[in-house]
Amino acid sequence: MEFDLTTDQIKSFDNDGYIILRKWIPTEFLSLLCQASSEAINNGLRNFQLANTSGYIATITNSKKQFVTRVNDLFIVGDPIFLQLLGCPQIVNVATALCGNDRISTYESLLVKNKGDDQAIGWHRDMGHDRHDRVITLGVYLDATRKNKGGLRIIPKSQSSSKDVCTLVNEWDQGCLEIAEIEMDPGDVLVHDVMVLHSSEPITKQKYRRTIYFEFRSQTQAQTNPGFTREWIELRHQLLELAQRRWRKHHYQTFGNDEWSKEERQLMDKLYAVNTQIEPGHYCFPHR
Repeated sequence: MEFDLTTDQIKSFDNDGYIILRKWIPTEFLSLLCQASSEAINNGLRNFQLANTSGYIATITNSKKQFVTRVNDLFIVGDPIFLQLLGCPQIVNVATALCGNDRISTYESLLVKNKGDDQAIGWHRDMGHDRHDRVITLGVYLDATRKNKGGLRIIPKSQSSSKDVCTLVNEWDQGCLEIAEIEMDPGDVLVHDVMVLHSSEPITKQKYRRTIYFEFRSQTQAQTNPGFTREWIELRHQLLELAQRRWRKHHYQTFGNDEWSKEERQLMDKLYAVNTQIEPGHYCFPHR
């Protein structure tokens, strides 16, 4: 299977603000990612219960029960299989097609929606920018998601609108805009423009929905953000090179019986020690 985007897929992305890549992650690789993700979630929950909290873990308590909702900076707290995912052709080829040969990843995280946490994610844009270059969020789905059961909702074409989030949400409330309710299966990948409006309701049926997210942009675009230093951008280039080397060495193997190399660990320590400021998301908080 070729993991390159077609001209029609790129046109669809630019028109609608998102594309879905079905069965993009092979089953054997997906299984390893699921195991590593469950371990990262369980470790985060144990640390939270021991009051050994970390900025890498986001948690919530609902009805006296604790949940991990996000694991940030996966290359510090997670298994090396996550770096392998970043470097595989299924990810790199898509990022290159949409962001160019000088693409870099700007963050990595594991988002977790749990049955019982009652977490809704309101309508928002991941960030705003001048749209001279594409900035994309790529989500690898580890679990199924269905309509009206906590799946992602998108307002197609909203990435190109100059209207603010509240105005677009009001138009949707009034029936002027249609939404796309996204259904995904394990191993599917959703790529969306960071400026397309999206949201999701709490899940109520399955145990949880886990999604691994990477954000990509070109180096040229990254240089427009004063919160990104030249050193950090260079480290991000080195990160992607290391990820591709790890993938070439291991392919779809090795969760749980592999360790970070000395070179990888040194790079992670440098990377996460650099202070950066990711652009804020754009939300709508209506006055009641």
